[in-house]
Amino acid sequence: MKTKNYLNVLFLVLIIEILGEILFVLNGIPHLVYFFKPLLMPLLILWYLKSVEKPLKIIIYALVFSFFGDVFLMFLMSFPDKEYFFLAGLASFLVAHVLYIVLFVKYINKAKKSILTRKPYLVFPFVLYGISLLMYLYSAANSKFIEMQIPVIVYAAVIMFMVIAAIARYERVLQKSFAWVLVGALLFMFSDTLIALNNFSEIFTNKKYIAKFFIMSLYVIGQYLITAGIVEWQNNSKD
Repeated sequence: MKTKNYLNVLFLVLIIEILGEILFVLNGIPHLVYFFKPLLMPLLILWYLKSVEKPLKIIIYALVFSFFGDVFLMFLMSFPDKEYFFLAGLASFLVAHVLYIVLFVKYINKAKKSILTRKPYLVFPFVLYGISLLMYLYSAANSKFIEMQIPVIVYAAVIMFMVIAAIARYERVLQKSFAWVLVGALLFMFSDTLIALNNFSEIFTNKKYIAKFFIMSLYVIGQYLITAGIVEWQNNSKD
């Protein structure tokens, strides 16, 4: 299969999976999700492998742990009272984010100073974002959140660090790679925000299909952009 075709299949699978998420919310039918959701990350891995000469193991591991996260959260759909599925999914994505942080920090031009050294205030909006989200979740007083507040707080901190690490690539990698990775990291963060709001607040009560649409769209596009940004760096960087 040609490299581009893997992307075509990936986004076709995403569309079907989102339809499956909506169908599950409206009618409780999980079959499309169970069949298509586990295909998303493997397809992205295949596209990555076809796009570079020397694949980096660390990004493959990040996508593999994301696959595990997808599967655990998929099972949570049918067994919402089984909190260990949520925690297992959280742990899987936590590892993926840590791997992305290492990837972003390791593969840069270290001879150039980070923009965060020159402009540390760029970190403040993301710290404020994370604190505001947690304060809102506490104000919602959801019992599930109170029970899982520690892992959720740790996860929120790690994903903020992931976005900050993406910002730190500015002028230390190719501009296109920087932009794609940063936008991907932000979309991933917004997707996780919606998951938190969907699970621990009443914002999407009676509108969970809207949450599912944006959660999966932002997540997969975010993962694709992060991967595409790394592909761009690997194929065109002279550093």
